[in-house]
Order: sequence, then C-alpha cells, then structure tokens
Amino acid sequence: MAATLLPYSLSADLEVALRWEGGGRRLPVDMRGLHGSHTDSTVKSPKLESDTAAGGSRATSPIHHPVSVLARRRRRRRSPSCEVAPASAASSLTVEHPNPSHPPSSPAASADPHPSHHHHARHAIRLHPSPPPCTTAVIRLFLFFLLHKKEVETGVGEHRRVDKALLPFGSITEMMAVTNGVIHASSREPLFSFGVIADVQYADIPDGRSFLGVPRYYRHSISVLQRAVSTWNKQHNIKFSINFGDIIDGYCPKDKSLWAVQKVLDEFEKFDGPTYHMFGNHCLYNLPRGKLVSLLKMPTDSDRAYYDFSPCPEYRFVVLDAYDFSALGWPRDHPVTAEAMKFLEEKNPNSDKNSPDGLVGVDRRFVMFNGGVGKEQLSWLNDVLQDASARRQNVILCSHLPMDPGSASFAALMWNYDEVMAIVRQYKCVKACFAGHDHKGGHSVDSHGVHHRTLEAALECPPGTSAFGHIEVYPDKLLLVGSDKMADTEMCFEP
Repeated sequence: MAATLLPYSLSADLEVALRWEGGGRRLPVDMRGLHGSHTDSTVKSPKLESDTAAGGSRATSPIHHPVSVLARRRRRRRSPSCEVAPASAASSLTVEHPNPSHPPSSPAASADPHPSHHHHARHAIRLHPSPPPCTTAVIRLFLFFLLHKKEVETGVGEHRRVDKALLPFGSITEMMAVTNGVIHASSREPLFSFGVIADVQYADIPDGRSFLGVPRYYRHSISVLQRAVSTWNKQHNIKFSINFGDIIDGYCPKDKSLWAVQKVLDEFEKFDGPTYHMFGNHCLYNLPRGKLVSLLKMPTDSDRAYYDFSPCPEYRFVVLDAYDFSALGWPRDHPVTAEAMKFLEEKNPNSDKNSPDGLVGVDRRFVMFNGGVGKEQLSWLNDVLQDASARRQNVILCSHLPMDPGSASFAALMWNYDEVMAIVRQYKCVKACFAGHDHKGGHSVDSHGVHHRTLEAALECPPGTSAFGHIEVYPDKLLLVGSDKMADTEMCFEP
C-alpha cells in the first residue's frame, strides 16, 4: 500500500512525537477518532517499537509520556464511532512497529501480500467519518502540540519537545504536573501524595559555611519551610508531610535551642495535615533524645524514636532512628554512649572523631556525626517487614542517614547500613529508601532494585530559592516533584 502524506504533516511529526530518544522504548499507538480524506494511508516509523500480543499492545517504558497517556485514555473511553478493524480492512490507518533489535529486511522481502497474517506487527484502526466533537478537539490540540515545539526535560534525563503555550488547555494539562518548566505526565491519579523537606537547620545567626566551604543560610532556611507549607496547603491533596531531620543547626546558641525548635515546629503546625519527624545529628547537638521525642510528637508508646504508619492499605512507611546507636543524644554516662565511643575508637584512628581523614571508601562513614540502628531496632524492622510482606504492602523506608553508597557521599552513610539492607533484602516489599543529611542530594538504584533518594537540603538555598517537594504515590512507582534545588525523580518499581 503506497504511503500518502497525512494532514498537517502528521506522517513526519508522528514519528518524532511517538519514538523514545535512546531506542528500546515502547509506546502504544492509538489513533481512534482521527478522520479526514487521507484514511487509506500507511505511516511507517523505523524508530518505533511495539510489544504486541494477539489482541493488543503493552507499553513497557517506565516513563509516562503525554502521547502515550493520551492513547491510553482514549482506549479506556472508546468512542462508539470507531472500532478496531482487521489489518486487511479497506478503509484503515495502519501503523507498523518494526522491532529495532531486528534489522529491516530488503524492500522485496518486506512486501507483505497478507498483512492480516502478521497482525502482531501492526495496528489497524477503522475510521468513521463523524467522530464525536470532543475527540476532534483533542486531535486538533494534539496536532497543535506537534507543530509548536519547545524543548523541556522530563526530569529523568530524556528530552521531549512540547509547547508551553498549551499549558492553559485542560485537555493536555489535566494529565501533567508542571514544576519549574518540567512536565511530568501520568495516566492516572496517585493513591495519595505527601510532602518532603530535609535539613532546615534553622538558627538565628548570620550566614556561614560548611566545613567544605558551602554557603549556609541559617535565617533564610525557615523561609524555605514556610514556602513548602504554603505550597502543600494550596495543592489540597497532600495527605501528610515528612521532615527528614536536622530542624535546627548545631551552631544555634544552646540557650536558644528550645526556642528555635519550637519556632520551626510552629511552621510545620500550619500545614493542613500531620507531619512525621525523625532525629538528625544537629537535633541531638541541641537537645536530649527524650525531650525531642516529646517535642516532635513521635507516634510511639515509649521514648524510642522509630515507628511505622500506613496511610492506605497498599503502603506502609517505616521511620528509622539512625542515631539509636551513637555517641550523640545519650547522657555521657549512658551504656550506649560508651559502646558507641568504643566502636569509633576501633574504626577511626583520628583524635577528632568527626574527621574522616585517612579513611578510605565507605569506611569514611565511621565519624561521630553519623550513627547506626541498634539491635533491638533491627529486630523490630525485621518484624515490620515480615508483616508488610504478609499484607502485600509496599514499604517506604525513611531515615536521616542514607543507606546506599550510590546515593550519598561515603562520609554521610549510616554506620551499619549494610545490616539494615541485609534485612531489607530478605523481603521484596521495600521499594524506596529516603534520607537527608548529605545536603547535595542524590539518587541510586541498588542491586536489588530498591531506589535510594537523598533529599537536597533547605539550609543551602540562597534567598529566593527553595528545596522541598511532594511525592506522588502510585501502585507501581513514586514520582518526586521538586521545587528549585530539589531535583525531580521518577522511581519505577521492579516487578
């Protein structure tokens, strides 16, 4: 069948719009509702791959693109004026999907006198002359979308071309979340969303620098929190928020520690939902553990600072106390303090136990500003994960300290992250681990498919900038939508 040019140069733009940059990506093709005088046309796209079994196609890309979203929505709301036809039908639009892993054959060999014998390699749609007006409107917007292009980034490293002028149109924007010019598309509503922020480290002192020379904005950091709370409230769909520790800084004058903590907590109280807190090392520089458990209203029945909660039947959140075993926060004469100092003496030969000098690789984590999970907490974690697995729940692990070397600097890792992850790997329920502490942030996927996302710090945002976000939770993925310095991240689960 000879190919003819579709209206609005669709045959050329369709290939650009539907193929994934990098190859090996798959998108469904669904052109139901398209009508016009060019209904007997073939559009071939050598870069497009489809994974089609008898009866339909399946998109296997972990990333949702606006075009694939549009196709899936049309399949769910099938128009009565269009139907799927055999590939040999006389009046049809046929889109072929050659597999890039198989080189195309010669023109003679590719000629197919019996296209219906190879229905797995193509989709054929019978087009009726009078589609519903709403379908026509969506198609016109789609064509406008193709012809007026500006490049934006999806947030996961791939570039698509879309038109920012389309953003006022509900037909397109209802499927997208727009943050800082970055477009994220999803075909369905999340189960729920929650806010995230890390390392506010507020102090009523002049700006300073970290020991690495990075500027720190102690007074401005509370403005970042205020912006976060205001944004979450305006979204009206943020179920809860999680603060990943270090709400005040170690340089905060000790006679103002309680005042500073309360000032930050007052801002969290303005959020229209609960906030879940955890310890950071800077919290413990200022106040003892028992006082912080009370101030932070941790949902525990004791002085312990680890707990879990389930916002819906499909998910469970586990909040760890990363300083359960540490030299911080416990009284000087407490057995845990003595045991932690003995541990540091064995692991770190420096007189200054906050210095990683001379330590190599992941051994750089053995410094006093880090800590670990104690034996009792490890046993509790095992029980929680066992129960979550029995309930078929996805688990999100939260800790101030990162637990994967690929997601943070070695000097920021939890002392016994390997022990924690050994328990995690006994089960398949943990899908992601979130942390703070390493202010630059990071993301990795470990060898067992668990995502590790270290969140960027609010403290290191210059005036006028921010670092916070919200996470959309789906049955098969998490989507972090960040602001300014907090990078957007899509975390798709392995089967």
